[in-house]
Amino acid sequence: MNNDDTIPHRIANARNAANLTQQQVADALQLPVSKIDEIESGIRPVSTLELARLAHLLRRPISSFVTGVMSANPNYDCGDLAVLVQQRLDSITARGHGSPTDEDMAQLRDLVLDAYRKGQITAGKLRDVGAMLGVSVETLSQLMDNTE
Repeated sequence: MNNDDTIPHRIANARNAANLTQQQVADALQLPVSKIDEIESGIRPVSTLELARLAHLLRRPISSFVTGVMSANPNYDCGDLAVLVQQRLDSITARGHGSPTDEDMAQLRDLVLDAYRKGQITAGKLRDVGAMLGVSVETLSQLMDNTE
């Protein structure tokens, strides 16, 4: 596999194509620049939420980082967190017997809160995901208030 065929290199290439520095990306994502460097160098894996935020910032579909293929649709909404929430739910439930890990649950919680804040999922979906997480809508609302 060519080094340019890895997710970290695709992220770095997309950042460079957008004429952004690692510092600018770190500031936009509210992450330390060291995390961006570690992600781009492959030292640290990129989380689902980070990948969604990178896709939104860099105006690329999430799949372009995984497959290396840009969407044929120029109007593709790469910031569609609702789709990412559903994909994450599907991934967790597809595993079947094992219960979701704490990391799965934390990532899903962060995704759903972000999507709800941006108006990309309904209060009903927030309630449903909250039930799966074992968290009430009130608790999720408090989490939202604490992270804004």
